[in-house]
Amino acid sequence: MPAQALQPLEIGAAARTLAGEKESGDRFVVLPSRHGTVVSVVDGLGHGPAAAFAGKLAVHAISKHVDDILPVQVERCHQMLKKSRGAVMALAHLQPTAGQMSWLSIGNVAALRLRPTSRGQASVHSVLPRGGIIGHRVPARMQTLSETLDFQVGDLVLFATDGIAEVFYRDVDCQAPCQAIADSLLKRHSKETDDALVLVLRWNENPPTDPSASGPGQP
Repeated sequence: MPAQALQPLEIGAAARTLAGEKESGDRFVVLPSRHGTVVSVVDGLGHGPAAAFAGKLAVHAISKHVDDILPVQVERCHQMLKKSRGAVMALAHLQPTAGQMSWLSIGNVAALRLRPTSRGQASVHSVLPRGGIIGHRVPARMQTLSETLDFQVGDLVLFATDGIAEVFYRDVDCQAPCQAIADSLLKRHSKETDDALVLVLRWNENPPTDPSASGPGQP
């Protein structure tokens, strides 16, 4: 999948559908909003057409309610997915110009911020995943589940579904293009037993200008 830019973000994505299936349940969406940029990675439960249907519904709900706050967006997804198999998801609001990011994760979708250091390594901050299945059960008091942290030029934000091994972030080349990072992570860490998707974003100081409002993976 080609990388795209949503100023001031560089975006790379890579995905693989489980062998024997025509559609993946793993989806992502990146859209501008009044918050800055809304990013979500969704994993429809299981695989095959039912998982793909749930993933598409979740992306549609986020796109339709892109200007809502995080807890409201999750609730909109929850209501829309009640007649589906359900999904897990990570959802983030990126505000590069304000230097902050708010995010949450329901279920086993990984979300991490990698910040390069002077020693050539990266400090890692992971979202705290909350139990639940969108469409079936979500945590109570959802307004308290999101976390806000600082977001700086050069920071990488990585999202991965559970078709990617948990240790995927440990050997990331933080200087590589986002698309190269996504392709490499998918190749080296994807499992053969599930759909898999990796989404990588970087805040660039001088980003390429591209008015595109969404990335591959949106229905």
